Amino acid sequence: MIERGPSVLTWKFMTRIFHHFTEGVMIIDPEGEVIIFNAVARKLLQVDYSVHTITDLPKDIQYIWENRYKRVNFLPSFGLEVDVIPGFGDGLALIIRNQSQEELPKEETRDEFQALLDLVVDDIMIADGQGNILRVHERCESIYCYSREQLIGKNVKDLEKEGVFFPSGIALAIEKGENITILQETANHKRLLVQSNILWGKNGEINRVICTSTDISTVNPRSVFPIIDTHQIHQQWLKQENFVIKSNIMKEFFTFASKAAKTDSTILLLGESGNGKSELARLIHKMSKRKLQPFIPLNCAAIPETLMESEMFGYEEGAFTGTKRQGKKGFFEKANGGTIFLDEVAELPLSLQAKLLHVLQNKSFYRVGGSELMEVDVRVLAATNQDLEALVQEGKFRSDLYYRLYVIPLHVPSLRERPEDIIPLLLTSLEKINAREGLEKQFSNEVLSLLSRYHWPGNVRELENAVEWMFVASDGDRIEIEALPRKLKKELLGMDEESPITIHKIIPLKDAIDIVEKELIKKAQTVATSTYKIADLLKINQSTVVRKLNKMQMMPNHDNDASQH
Repeated sequence: MIERGPSVLTWKFMTRIFHHFTEGVMIIDPEGEVIIFNAVARKLLQVDYSVHTITDLPKDIQYIWENRYKRVNFLPSFGLEVDVIPGFGDGLALIIRNQSQEELPKEETRDEFQALLDLVVDDIMIADGQGNILRVHERCESIYCYSREQLIGKNVKDLEKEGVFFPSGIALAIEKGENITILQETANHKRLLVQSNILWGKNGEINRVICTSTDISTVNPRSVFPIIDTHQIHQQWLKQENFVIKSNIMKEFFTFASKAAKTDSTILLLGESGNGKSELARLIHKMSKRKLQPFIPLNCAAIPETLMESEMFGYEEGAFTGTKRQGKKGFFEKANGGTIFLDEVAELPLSLQAKLLHVLQNKSFYRVGGSELMEVDVRVLAATNQDLEALVQEGKFRSDLYYRLYVIPLHVPSLRERPEDIIPLLLTSLEKINAREGLEKQFSNEVLSLLSRYHWPGNVRELENAVEWMFVASDGDRIEIEALPRKLKKELLGMDEESPITIHKIIPLKDAIDIVEKELIKKAQTVATSTYKIADLLKINQSTVVRKLNKMQMMPNHDNDASQH
């Protein structure tokens, strides 16, 4: 368990400090219960009645609650500025002020502000929009081995270069312009779950970044990143399809996709290759009212053009040479009452696009060689990784079919757009292979940290393939850096299989030089019989070899050395 909570006495003290603030402060927990609502906030919002949950608050605040991951910094009904700080599980905090009010606490309240900072559950670091640290929690020394005085005023990128922590959640949030959650390693080998939240200024620029961190060094990473869904009813389906929804962008995507799934509207899935469009199509079918009826997938790129029409719409006996005596049902007939999924729909030949358009419009078609009109009740899902609009302009895709398919377009986010999902996906993929193979392998902290920073151009498919490779390549129950695929070693560590030196972790340069010198001399001793030959192999003076051997307490063979004179 990693959950810790302040005592009742601490909460009372925190509440007293909040009520001393000159700004309005409100904290709402993940269930929508208002746990802090200071006097200034009540006055600014003109609330003089008892408040228990979000539904008791003005509509401006309810709007912020429902849109807490978007940029909202103004309460129009009251003419007030507001800083929205998502966090606290899935809750949020609000700092409310008049437009003319100072953003920072006044001098006389800053000591109380720091005292409050030191009392909160998680370790906190606050930086400005350039990444310069303004405030830190008192426990920073035990976490980072740096005192508060050493950290305040330093830039997070400089601390990252010094190896105090890596990667910097604050630097990544500023770079991406969005709230992020990452796994971080510290200089004293602690593993932290870090969440960085942005406070936006009036001009749309980043004003502050508030970073909370929790030490999970002794916690199984799988328990920190459960499969998260936005609708409790869909949890079983998400697990079945190995869908991971942790990032805000995927929560919003799935919220809309689940609404679309319940209708009979045609859905067009768009996005890069390998990002799970086929799995999503199957999941949409399972969430639809047709879930008990057939789901028929058809890859339009996998069937030769000469066979495509008969495969899609079936054929009658004697329609062409080699046909079955009783004819054959096509994919649309097989999907009757259920869902047909047209994957890679951009590859559909122009000659068949007109017939598909007819089916979408009239729900009927003729088999190849047939005269009987076949009527079907089919829900159509389609997917492509190509730009259909551009293909329409080039005359390679019918515009009328395009608009028939483009009813509910869903752009599936790439893995680059949802980095918060990388670690959960890694853990989920490894868990699946462990279950299949009857083993219990785990990623090392270093490997998880490295893989969370990779851009994954092949999306989920590339990630799953990489996990499979590492599972096979690793020895024992722990997946270390040595098991990384060659491409990832080169991308993330600059390591090449052709390189004679392999770097497993960051250490001080002087220590690295000493280690390399010792290993090189030991290696040279296995093939050279004297210090002169060692010096010749290493291209250094013989006296240097002797001095280094003496320092390493690896005395040379003087008999062999004498023979060289």
